[in-house]
Amino acid sequence: MFVLGAGNQAAFQIAAMMTLFPGLKKIMVADMLSPENAEKFISNLPKRLKDEFGIDATGKVLEANSNLDLILGKVDGRTFKEQITIYDATGMALLDIAAGKAALDLAAEKNLGTTAEL
Repeated sequence: MFVLGAGNQAAFQIAAMMTLFPGLKKIMVADMLSPENAEKFISNLPKRLKDEFGIDATGKVLEANSNLDLILGKVDGRTFKEQITIYDATGMALLDIAAGKAALDLAAEKNLGTTAEL
């Protein structure tokens, strides 16, 4: 798994993927603005996964990487078809609203969810 960005949301994305795909073996994190942030994020990740999500990262390869290494071919990207590529464009308000509306529309179409008075 390759995560571009070492902000708070990255831990949630990693935890979700490790929950859905327990066989996930390697997680690379890069931060375009600050490679040091990626290093710090990776060094804290095992404890954070355990404390916040109850996930044991023992045996997983966790590494910080320059975001250019993958793009420039200095490290391998996908090496077999079972590896997953995820693009998450959420985090920008307009995209969050669009994603929320799409989820709400689909739930309404399938008659899912509960209406709450606010």
